Amino acid sequence: MSIAEQVVTHLPYLRRYARALSGSQSAGDAYVVATLEMLVSDPTSLDSSLPSRVALYKQFTRFWNSAPVNATSEAPTSGIPERRLDALTPISRQAFLLSTMESFEEAEIATVLDRPERDIPGLLEAAHKEITRSEEHTSELQSLAYLVCRLLLEKK
Repeated sequence: MSIAEQVVTHLPYLRRYARALSGSQSAGDAYVVATLEMLVSDPTSLDSSLPSRVALYKQFTRFWNSAPVNATSEAPTSGIPERRLDALTPISRQAFLLSTMESFEEAEIATVLDRPERDIPGLLEAAHKEITRSEEHTSELQSLAYLVCRLLLEKK
C-alpha cells in the first residue's frame, strides 16, 4: 500500500489536530503539508510497524516538536476555549488533544508522543488541572467585570 493510501483517510483529522495545536487553520495546514513532504521525500519515515493513523500522528508530532516555537505555550488566541488550551504546557496540550479530540488510547498517545505509557495519565491529569485553573481565573475576571459594570451603571 502506498504512503498516500495509508494516510489519506487520516488527513482531515490530522488537519483538525494541527489547527488546535497551532491556533489557526493556515498554520496547522503548513505543518501538515511539511509532514507530508517529509513522508514523500523519505517514505521509510512512516513507521510501518504501527497502525497508519498512529504512525502519521507520530511523524507529525516529531516534526511539530522539532520547531522551537512550539516548545512554548504562547500562541495567539481568539476566544476563551483557545486561551484555555494555550494555557496548557505543550506536552500536556498534545496529550489532551490526542485523547479528547482525536480519541487516541493512552498507549497510542504514548507512542505518538514518544513517551512511556506510564507518563500519559499524569499528562492528562495536568492538562485537566491547568484547564480548571484557567476556568477559575476566567470566572474571577468575569465577576470583576460584572461588578465594574454595575458600579458604572449605578453612577449614571
